[in-house]
Amino acid sequence: MREAGFEPVLLPLSMVAPLDPAPPEIPLAGLVVTSRHAVPWLARHYPGRDLPVLAVGEMTAEALRAAGFADVRAGPGRAADLVSLADMLPTRAGETFLYAAGRVRLPDLEAGFAEAGLPLRVVEAYDTVPALPSEAELEQARAGCPAQGVLILSRGQARAFERFAERAGHVLGEDVALFCLSDAIALELSPQFGKNTVVAEAPRFVSLVDAIKNWSEGRD
Repeated sequence: MREAGFEPVLLPLSMVAPLDPAPPEIPLAGLVVTSRHAVPWLARHYPGRDLPVLAVGEMTAEALRAAGFADVRAGPGRAADLVSLADMLPTRAGETFLYAAGRVRLPDLEAGFAEAGLPLRVVEAYDTVPALPSEAELEQARAGCPAQGVLILSRGQARAFERFAERAGHVLGEDVALFCLSDAIALELSPQFGKNTVVAEAPRFVSLVDAIKNWSEGRD
């Protein structure tokens, strides 16, 4: 955001709690990852394994490569799109794909694997719990001008923003713009926010930054 000329204010609306389930002892065809929050668990239990890893997008793929995974294949940004990537991988009888997932998740990926007839084992590697900014964080946000835009990168963040707006909407500017990473995320918002919603052309952060730039230039 700073490289694009904006000054972000961080107000955490959720916290990630790592989980550490035992890895299943089964033959694997590959690993499936839809969030970088699952990477520490995978790196702890599958270091150096010569397995293809399917990542939902490039940011998650970068986190996997940084953790030492060599064969990382990035999808275009939607969990359901990983089904076609998995279907192209050679597999042997008895092998299963392992999905390192969050406890709070959408059913799209699991439903897609089932529909395609691809075996999938789900292991919950982390949880996401709601949080509200502290009074100190709110005071810091109030110190500058009211926020003119809010980035919303997941459905959970959309729901968390609604709770935040009820409690601390005074830190937001009038007609604050809500920049959503996808249409599915925007649909989680109440109709009262619909007129102020800007959606990225593609579910990638670089596309969202472009949308913010275009919005900002249109206001000048």
